[in-house]
Amino acid sequence: MGLQTLNNLVQKLSGSDCPVDCIIYDAFMPWGLDVAKKFGLVGAAFFIQSCAVDSIYYHVHRGLIKLPVTETQILVPGLPPLEPQDLPSFIYHLGTYPDFFDMLLDQFSNIDRADWVFCNSFYMLEREVWYTPHIHFFVLCKYSNSNLN
Repeated sequence: MGLQTLNNLVQKLSGSDCPVDCIIYDAFMPWGLDVAKKFGLVGAAFFIQSCAVDSIYYHVHRGLIKLPVTETQILVPGLPPLEPQDLPSFIYHLGTYPDFFDMLLDQFSNIDRADWVFCNSFYMLEREVWYTPHIHFFVLCKYSNSNLN
């Protein structure tokens, strides 16, 4: 499914008994938010990596973690102090995977326009990262049918 296909689907469903109210899109495809906004819908980004890792990427994207990393200690709200080698390798060793690096940071290209942000998390490991002053990450839980009763 691509940009035009999603546009067509939302347009088709807008005149049906079941119109689209919200688009939850994989953050690797930020154009999903553009489609949501085009139709006046709620747009929700879903980040598939852990909340802590996405917080690091976000801080790199915003320039809050300066690259190349020269500090001996990196401070990210909600995380314990990090050493450079604690960061993803393509951030610590800048330039090792340039296409992957660009793809990961492009997830945040329009995040400020998203109505909601969902992120994978395991609360007991990342409870301090759930909310930071810079970005709000909310957790999308997957329930089995037995848990819904």
